[in-house]
Amino acid sequence: MTAPHADALVAAYRRTEYRVEDRGYAFVLRVDEPSAALRVCHDEFAVRCSAYLTAWNPRSQPTARDVNRAAMQRLEADLHAQRLPYLQGIGVDPAGDWRAEPSLLVLGADQGTALVLAQRYAQHAILCTEADATPRLIFT
Repeated sequence: MTAPHADALVAAYRRTEYRVEDRGYAFVLRVDEPSAALRVCHDEFAVRCSAYLTAWNPRSQPTARDVNRAAMQRLEADLHAQRLPYLQGIGVDPAGDWRAEPSLLVLGADQGTALVLAQRYAQHAILCTEADATPRLIFT
């Protein structure tokens, strides 16, 4: 990846709205911004960490919808196998440079677990949060 492309990609990750909308929860996560709604979610699921990730568009390359959907189904199956609860979400680029990507807020996933999943699904970056409920951008 060339430096200008990498810089643009990092900027896109940083400006994305990481939305959660599932099971009565509706909130937006932003990189490096504490989230009171996420803290409540952590409390209600009795977890101290979470990760926001997707299986869409591996290596940040536009991929056919049917391939993306199949990858998300595999990711969800992996989470079920690990008994990690999750909430559905969608990553939205407010600038419109990237298409919205279905995503998951994985409750109780620590950074190590999340990185393994991100690498398995060829993702360049994920969000990880700890007890402070502040999403941090982590590159794989």
